Amino acid sequence: MESLLKRFNDTNQNPADLFAKLVAQIRPARHDDGNAATLAIHALCHLLTNHAELKVEFRRSFMALLNQHEQVSLYASVGILPNTGFFSEAARRISHKLLPELIDITRLKDLLSHFFNRPSDEVWVNLIPDSCWLDLLNILRLDEEPSTANIPHAVLQVSKAIRVLSHRISSIGLEPELVRLEPSIEEFESPFLAQNPEALAYLTRYENGWLNASSPYEDDKQLLVLLDQCNKLIQRIHHHAALDGTSIRLTFV
Repeated sequence: MESLLKRFNDTNQNPADLFAKLVAQIRPARHDDGNAATLAIHALCHLLTNHAELKVEFRRSFMALLNQHEQVSLYASVGILPNTGFFSEAARRISHKLLPELIDITRLKDLLSHFFNRPSDEVWVNLIPDSCWLDLLNILRLDEEPSTANIPHAVLQVSKAIRVLSHRISSIGLEPELVRLEPSIEEFESPFLAQNPEALAYLTRYENGWLNASSPYEDDKQLLVLLDQCNKLIQRIHHHAALDGTSIRLTFV
């Protein structure tokens, strides 16, 4: 692993390929061997702690990976079912099995699929304790990497992703099937719609806080209340759907 880390200092090397090889070294022989994967992360942490020059180059490559790739699709779409209905989504997945999509190396989501290219990778990744991943991030000291941006690129990408998700939540509240099962959505102010302007206002205040330290503290209490109301409504709608029946499309909400 040490020899691989030294290659991050070579400008002729492709950092994406190096990260893929690093994941391959961390990947355990058995996908359910969480101990081996955890020990590999500990070994990486040990090397970065005891070799400052390796840590600097590894951190530089890691930050370049984040700053030079689009992240919105990673935060706003991974693990979220599309609102296309059961049969449309089933057809899409079958077609992609036969003819997979091309990897777009400008998107971090696609790049991660290049690093973790085995279906079983999620097993050993999840078996590594969160504290272990946090130790690795703390050792890297990402805050020490120089930056000329007023707002970090990663922060802007997360902010954009939240905006996308907020608009999607608003569209959920307009689904006719939801209105049929929960008429109160039309009778009273819908939290699905109300959360959107609140989310946009919160994000604006948050971004202004990065630019101006004297900006008012960003209060997220009202936004969290509205999102909690959305969640409770969805749970109640699922309960009604179980009793009254619903379309297959609603099962994706």
